[in-house]
Amino acid sequence: PGGLISPVSPWPAASPASPASQASPASPASPASPSSPPPAQPSPISTPTAIAGLGAGIVAGVLGIIGYVVDPFPLPAKNAVFDYAGYVIAVLAALAALGFRKHLEPLASFVLGMVSVAVAFAAYFVLAIAAFQPFSVNSRYTLAFLAVMMSYVVGLVAAILLLAAVGRSAGRGRWTAPRALPVVLFCALVLSEAAWRGAAFYDFYADAAALHVYPFLVSWIAELIVAVLVAWYALTLRNRSLAGALLLGWFAVTGCNYLAYVTDDTPFPKTILACYILAALLWAAGVTATLAYMTSGRRPVA
Repeated sequence: PGGLISPVSPWPAASPASPASQASPASPASPASPSSPPPAQPSPISTPTAIAGLGAGIVAGVLGIIGYVVDPFPLPAKNAVFDYAGYVIAVLAALAALGFRKHLEPLASFVLGMVSVAVAFAAYFVLAIAAFQPFSVNSRYTLAFLAVMMSYVVGLVAAILLLAAVGRSAGRGRWTAPRALPVVLFCALVLSEAAWRGAAFYDFYADAAALHVYPFLVSWIAELIVAVLVAWYALTLRNRSLAGALLLGWFAVTGCNYLAYVTDDTPFPKTILACYILAALLWAAGVTATLAYMTSGRRPVA
């Protein structure tokens, strides 16, 4: 089938492509000795860095949308709605952060979660140049490919800038106690990603030449590694509101990617379909655990 080849689906292309911040209540402090330094406090968010990151996120989203609009092999409508949703959500969240500065921290964290996936997809497009030779099709396809590739490159820049801004504001520490909720959240995020990406690769591998397989394999492995890092990093942030916003951003973009893939008309074998259903359940569990994590109390691990 036609469509801009992407790491989300081997048929059509896919997206990258995304409450006020409230510090966690401090745990009761033990009396400090006169020689003990005061505990380090998170610094205010670096507004110029955050604004630069959000601006880069907007550019990345617009480039992605342009790429799919000019693609000479348009996506089926039911796939396209989820592909475009990933870009649109990220752009709207970034614009909201710039327009409502009192919500800058949580919205910047949300956008950071969405653009983090660009780390994996940027690697895909470099490999796809040799595998698919996109510049030999026609000028519109070349323009579409370059626009989407640049959207991931700019998204990578946005991720770096927002990581610097959010990390400064949220503060870092160890996983909180009790650890059951963070462990459930970590496992749900990582296993949902592994379940559907692994099933998608297995399903695609049976019908694809080796040359066409390795860009998907590399990018999907990279995305799984990024999922582990995103979950681990978020759960070490002291500010649960920012941690939850980051995780919800990740769930938003990966949920759009998942829906763009599984809504394809191609019938799936029962085993593959079971993996996709399992991934959806784990995704829902991860979102639920994230909301619970944001609203639950916090105390440091002894």
